[in-house]
Amino acid sequence: MPSIIEVTKPWIDAGKYQEDRFREALYEAELAERFLQNGLLRNAAGKAFQAVKAYAAGLAIDYRDEFAKHYTSTGRLSPSRVVNRVD
Repeated sequence: MPSIIEVTKPWIDAGKYQEDRFREALYEAELAERFLQNGLLRNAAGKAFQAVKAYAAGLAIDYRDEFAKHYTSTGRLSPSRVVNRVD
């Protein structure tokens, strides 16, 4: 049984987060291909979409500074933890 991989949060380590997202995109694309080969078109489409989403999230790390210009507020994760909305 494959192990569970937890994605690092972008405000903790952006490089690791990007690596995790690209790895996730690859896994999702492999699953989509496997589903497609087995004739499971709807499942394949869902996995392909998830792969594109993960890939886009990985690419977004390279443009964080640009996003930060538009998302300037902060958000609260818990009573003691505040992060920038861009993250």
